[in-house]
Amino acid sequence: MAEPDSSSPVDGPDHVADAVDELPVPDGPGGPGGYGVFDLDHTLLPFDTQMLFCNHVLRQHWWRRFYLLIFLPLAPFAVIRILSSRTMKRVFLSYLWGMKGETVREHARSFAEETVASSAYPAMVKRIEEFHAKGYATVLNTASPQFYAEEIARVFGMQHCYGTRVVVPENGRMPLFPKITGPNNKNSAKLKAMEELFPEEFDDYPRHRLPFSHGFTDSENDIPLLHCCEHGSLVNPDDIFRQEGELRAWKPIWPERPYKGGLGDLTFRIRQALGFYKPRPATSWMKVRRRRSRH
Repeated sequence: MAEPDSSSPVDGPDHVADAVDELPVPDGPGGPGGYGVFDLDHTLLPFDTQMLFCNHVLRQHWWRRFYLLIFLPLAPFAVIRILSSRTMKRVFLSYLWGMKGETVREHARSFAEETVASSAYPAMVKRIEEFHAKGYATVLNTASPQFYAEEIARVFGMQHCYGTRVVVPENGRMPLFPKITGPNNKNSAKLKAMEELFPEEFDDYPRHRLPFSHGFTDSENDIPLLHCCEHGSLVNPDDIFRQEGELRAWKPIWPERPYKGGLGDLTFRIRQALGFYKPRPATSWMKVRRRRSRH
């Protein structure tokens, strides 16, 4: 079977029709009265950003592939759940060991402005812009590290960002296993992270909904997040998740991916974990977006 092309996906027949048009223009007091809530990995773009950021760093610091000597022996312990996903996130980030915090933040900025901007689904970028045009605030809520998630949110003009809080030293170097403050921002932790956006009476997500809200995700892990939104969309869901979504009137949408199925996704993950994936260069409109996002 031919290896998938490494270029970014095009804006194909994604069937997102009317996802934004269905929502009224909010008129809540004190600013935007509605929210577009977005997951990140495999939702705004077709990749796992932890692998993609690793690839971004390894392509500039090839010798940091040493982290595989630490990560691979410990990975089986995560499979049998001896090590938590939170711990494995720290282990995986060992490729940043000894890097100055300032350098990590510079990589985060260039990663968002170049790699993510060129890899994002055009259809999902369009959704974000449509929410902004209608007066909605947009929210990026992800299990990925906060230090680069907030740069991605900045590039796309998103007003709120919640991620896993990996500590990047202000005046120091990264430890072998970076510290994480708080939980892995996953499942119901995402609701806790964004509770500042909830009305005062909001205390029971199966019953309450965030007013004028629409959630987007690819993962069943985000069911609590979708439950708190008035509307939901499932991005390239598998059959089980799609069927579950039909019971809740969550609509599937199908942006085109640069690979087919789980095997194709795995191929890209391996290439990115090794630093062998070459992202498509940013186009002129992406460069304009990057310049604007800095102001």
